[in-house]
Amino acid sequence: MASPPIKKRKMNTATDTASNGIQTDFEHPLIATQELKDQFSSGQPFPHLYLHDFMQPQFLKNVKEALCDSDWVQKNNDLYTFQQTKYGLQGSEHPYISKAKEMLYSEKMRNFLTEVTGIELNDTMDISGSRYKRGDTLLCHDDRTEGRRIAYVLYLVPEDWNEKDGGSLDLFVSDENTAPTKEHTSIYPKWNSFIFFEVSPVSHHRVAEVLSVYKTRYAISGWYHGEPIDYPPSYIEKPLPVLERDSLQDNSNVDQWINSDYLTQQNQELIKEYFSDNSNIGLNDFLVEEKFMEIANALPGQEWVNIGPMDRRFYDNLGRFDEFKETGIVRELKQFLTSTGFINFIENVCSTKVNSLGAGEFRKINPGSYTLVHDNEKQHDKYGIDIILYLKVPNYTSSLEDSCGGFSTYMDSDEVLLSLQPVPNTLSLIFRDEGCMRFVKFFPKSFTNEPIFDFQNTFDVEFEDSGEELDDGDVPNTN
Repeated sequence: MASPPIKKRKMNTATDTASNGIQTDFEHPLIATQELKDQFSSGQPFPHLYLHDFMQPQFLKNVKEALCDSDWVQKNNDLYTFQQTKYGLQGSEHPYISKAKEMLYSEKMRNFLTEVTGIELNDTMDISGSRYKRGDTLLCHDDRTEGRRIAYVLYLVPEDWNEKDGGSLDLFVSDENTAPTKEHTSIYPKWNSFIFFEVSPVSHHRVAEVLSVYKTRYAISGWYHGEPIDYPPSYIEKPLPVLERDSLQDNSNVDQWINSDYLTQQNQELIKEYFSDNSNIGLNDFLVEEKFMEIANALPGQEWVNIGPMDRRFYDNLGRFDEFKETGIVRELKQFLTSTGFINFIENVCSTKVNSLGAGEFRKINPGSYTLVHDNEKQHDKYGIDIILYLKVPNYTSSLEDSCGGFSTYMDSDEVLLSLQPVPNTLSLIFRDEGCMRFVKFFPKSFTNEPIFDFQNTFDVEFEDSGEELDDGDVPNTN
């Protein structure tokens, strides 16, 4: 449940005897009483059950010691940041880990779960160890993978773990489209406790950010498998509004908005050359200083609204589909950034023709905010130019920049292509190739309580005919 997909296998009595005769049993009686059945079925917002004093304490301490000595790999993408045992735990031959696996996937345990939940299980093993340190998290998701029927976590956290340390398992309410709308229940880790829940179209959950500086959230987690269930199709959002090139407002007063250094022909040729070679560029001090300061001061007082669903995005904005709420100088900036004057500038420095563009969006990236690759996923099947204008940015210390999140990331199916650290009053231009995905990396609460403000938009473009084919994400070289 609290880990990405790992290789799973069937129970093998030959290899699982590596426990070398360790004699132990569950501390919990594992009797499916009517009380436990009722607690599970009445769990909100979806069926779950939390059991304490699960295994014999000294045995579990030995399991944790073995787990800590395991090989770990860093897991880091749009959805999560934490460490996981290498190759899961299926292949571990450490006696105590082998015994724990044997117990968790024993017939006794699976029969108990079936009696409590009414879900028939097979003997597929799907198990790994995880450790979350300060700032680590696993964002909202539903565990949707064929055959998963029950998710579980066995907590190995320090015995003094408390709510201030974070790392809770948060369960979400879902709407009629099975999209998660809000957090309903937070379950905090407790030493030697075992939680399980039914995997379903509405079993949205997350591991909240770990806030403790000194404590580590260790756990063993995985899934019990059974007959696959049918899932409804993923909810399809209505398309974002599009502005056609011919319908744009005329604004030729670019010198009132754009730093004059970027308006000279010589500098625009240099920008064009760099963008053609690198497929992206950041233009520092982009806005005229007086305009930038006025906008930065006006942004916090705008009428910000939160936007989801949380399995796609979580941040504040001033309107995404309609009912845009910008006022004053902030509205004037948006009008400029969607005007012919600004589009002409983009066309000049990117050697491109803009056919259409989005309506654009101001964002307030609070600590705890993020977007996942499913955000704007309709744009993945075509290329275009993205702009991100960073407006108001917290003061980071240089030692925290790489870990404090809040940056926009571009990646293909195999690797990260580009990460943009927010810099105030900087316009980033990014060529996004077909199949390229983007997201805003989770912005931890651990490092700051100040938000990032930016404006982002996407341009549907065609490049000048240079006789070259687009390959490997390169912008055609028109020099």
